[in-house]
Amino acid sequence: SDRVHHNEIAKSLTYQALLPMGHFMGTVYYWSVQKYLPLSCEFSERILTMALTIICLASPIINIMHLPPYRRFIITPTTPTTKHRTSAK
Repeated sequence: SDRVHHNEIAKSLTYQALLPMGHFMGTVYYWSVQKYLPLSCEFSERILTMALTIICLASPIINIMHLPPYRRFIITPTTPTTKHRTSAK
């Protein structure tokens, strides 16, 4: 059980470590498009910002998918319950 848990943590951290590579690839793609196809429009500038926002959202999603405590909380959220003690008189 601990080995499986450690494997899930390692997988999650590996995916999170690869997120900056997605940022780099997006920046290189944007730079190449701007260099070789000089299109000057607002949409091409905003699409990069939107793509980078998606990369930022990927980090918590990776945690939720691969770490069992977070996954369990999302799938079956529990509400805190208080136990009431009744005293016998």
